[in-house]
Amino acid sequence: MQIYLSGSMFLPFLRVYLTEEFNVWVIPFLSAITSIRAEDKNIGAYMGLFGGIFSAALFLSPLLGSFIAENYGFRMLWLTISLLIVISLCGIWYTYTQKLFGGKNSEAETLKKKSKEEQE
Repeated sequence: MQIYLSGSMFLPFLRVYLTEEFNVWVIPFLSAITSIRAEDKNIGAYMGLFGGIFSAALFLSPLLGSFIAENYGFRMLWLTISLLIVISLCGIWYTYTQKLFGGKNSEAETLKKKSKEEQE
């Protein structure tokens, strides 16, 4: 069997294949992170929000991406995606540092409380 790269069915097949690989490898990982991050009493709310946002993203991203590419060009599309990635990384970094070094439920606060309890 020979696969033609310029054939009309190769690119749609590749897109479906890569989408299914994404579903198999990434979604369970993200679900696990979401369930670990949530507290026991509101895990359902976290998982519902995760599912809703993920479904909306799968629906809206092709629409918005094709709109931007058609009206403003592919350069603007890639710049927009790059900007969204940088904003996401900043949000992840902020959340991570707040959890470790500051904030109400940080690891540092937990360690301070444990050391005070041990001293008493």
